Amino acid sequence: MARISFLLSELLRSFRKSIFKDIILMIMFTISIIMSVIMCSHYLDINDKLSELVQKVGNSSWYHIDACSQDEGYTSGLSTVSGSRKLMNYYEEITGMEKFSIFSVNPSLYLYMKEEDFEQHIGTQNGGEFLNNNGDQHVGSQMFDKPCKIVTVNCMGVDLNAYRLFGLRTNEGQDFNADNFTIDNVTDDIPIILGSNYRDYFEIGDTIELTCGVHDFSCRVLGVLEQEAKIPQVNNMYQESELLDNFIIFPMGICVNNEAENSVDIDKYAYKDWETLAYGIIQISDDVKMNEVVYDIDEVSRKYGFEPIRIVGTSLGINILRNESEITIKVMLILTIVMVIFSFYGLFVTFYDKVQSNGREYGIYLMNGCGIKMILSTCLLEVALIICPALLISRCLFSVSNFGYYNFDALFQVVYLLVGITYLIGACFVIYIFRGVDIEHLIRRKE
Repeated sequence: MARISFLLSELLRSFRKSIFKDIILMIMFTISIIMSVIMCSHYLDINDKLSELVQKVGNSSWYHIDACSQDEGYTSGLSTVSGSRKLMNYYEEITGMEKFSIFSVNPSLYLYMKEEDFEQHIGTQNGGEFLNNNGDQHVGSQMFDKPCKIVTVNCMGVDLNAYRLFGLRTNEGQDFNADNFTIDNVTDDIPIILGSNYRDYFEIGDTIELTCGVHDFSCRVLGVLEQEAKIPQVNNMYQESELLDNFIIFPMGICVNNEAENSVDIDKYAYKDWETLAYGIIQISDDVKMNEVVYDIDEVSRKYGFEPIRIVGTSLGINILRNESEITIKVMLILTIVMVIFSFYGLFVTFYDKVQSNGREYGIYLMNGCGIKMILSTCLLEVALIICPALLISRCLFSVSNFGYYNFDALFQVVYLLVGITYLIGACFVIYIFRGVDIEHLIRRKE
């Protein structure tokens, strides 16, 4: 008990004697560790998010795009032809980048057909299997040329990359390819592919008017899928694959070559490009660094004046620094390294001065039977006292800033590791200093 009392009293005395220097060291180490964690998270892509948000498939990882909340920022300019074209060009440049690929699957795409067309092709007796929402009928006052009764049909929206990735094939007609995913004019028919159960009701080349969301499209039947074709529920990996026999496969990400005369004709294609991104999944091979992908996407977004799309599953460091340029991030890295070096230098100088200035007190302790290990222990406790705020503040900061969205287990392990390394280095400094202390000189110094 007496030893504990001595350690605490000596710790308090030493800390109060150099309180200003110790507080400065606390601040320096806190900033150093927080910045080190952020930099480690950025450059090493420490996966501090919930593991289920990123799918590991083969030699690549799938990151979902969270762009729905940014809809207004991207689609606000679709009232003009130039605004629509800008968004379409942005989509083409993003999806054409070499470091990664984007595929898109939208299982919640609402597709409407005129009730009269549905009855003409399929009829009402055998048509229930093709209808969504239990075959409910609606009046589409803003759809098609005039108000009419419509039905909601089962639909799966896919882009060309998704169609190829999941191995969808037709046994009649053609498959989706780059040629039929590109149209010359906004008035051209767009291709659709039907599930195998549609085989008896449509012919290859048939045209039909469909409304996707709130936009009308003239569609042409390109092909009919093989029986029991499936596509996985990539947006909800806990669900089974979706059987497509009763579905219409609607193309997402159609390219339009020629300009339109007015925005009404082209904005629907631009909006579908945005929807394709909003439901997109970025596929990144293991040999590509995630921070480079985010930086490239952000550069393209800034080029077109859009807010960078959010990628679910990226590390905290990448998210914090995603609005910074590459040069700025490198400057921050250099400053972090310099800050860490000066923090350790300040720790070394501070405790060297402590040993020199406390020589008289140490000599008294030694003359009264106190061992050098007890004196050393107080210094090691003071090092811990300087380092601990960095641990507490960083843990509190990272926990509060995530609003429950992150799982920081992996990130906190980095915090603990850095704090532990910092303490060990600081302890080694102190032990090294005491190894050079002349104990006999300290004792004689009292005399």
